[in-house]
Amino acid sequence: MVAAAAGYALAKYEFRGRQLIFSIILGGVLVPGTALALPLYLLLSEVRDQVQPPRTAPTYANPAQQLDYARFSSGELLACYRAERAALAAHSPDTPVTTNFMSLYRRVNQFRWAAELDVVSVDSYPDPADPEAHLLSAMTGDLTRSVGGGRPWVLMEQAPNAVNWRAVNVPKAPGQYRALSLQAVARRRRGPLVPVARRGYRCREVPQRDAAARRDRQPGLA
Repeated sequence: MVAAAAGYALAKYEFRGRQLIFSIILGGVLVPGTALALPLYLLLSEVRDQVQPPRTAPTYANPAQQLDYARFSSGELLACYRAERAALAAHSPDTPVTTNFMSLYRRVNQFRWAAELDVVSVDSYPDPADPEAHLLSAMTGDLTRSVGGGRPWVLMEQAPNAVNWRAVNVPKAPGQYRALSLQAVARRRRGPLVPVARRGYRCREVPQRDAAARRDRQPGLA
């Protein structure tokens, strides 16, 4: 009702500021609703003094809410990392500190984190059953090099063979493990690492990887 009355007044009457008001209204109509969604959501988040996690929706989730929550989560994790780094620096100030990224894991802003790391590192577990696994491995290396601004980086974790999260573990072909390692070296990887866990006889916390060392099989392992 109000909009119809205002539109009639703008169309039929001449008054000071009529053209300015019409231009403002027209400009507001031309701005896409998606361009206003995120600023409006951030404003409402500040009013409520909290960021709500994404909710289950009957149709599609709110993309602005998902983006804002992802940024919030990445920032909170980064604050936790800074606190842990400060605690380590208090006892060993000359020891480099890093944390390993996970390839194309989008829930963390790797470019923002990279400035806080002494050396950028990443995990890479390409599936031997995937004939294009080397492409993901190459992209992981290129992304990690880009995140670090071209600096040499470290492949923090990889597995010679089986991992615990795949339903089916296909053995790597002869030479495949070495080829993937050399592929990362060609992308300015500083050094290869393999996770070696000192696990006990009934240890369940350590992921079951074939790189995990067992004390019953290696008695000399401290």
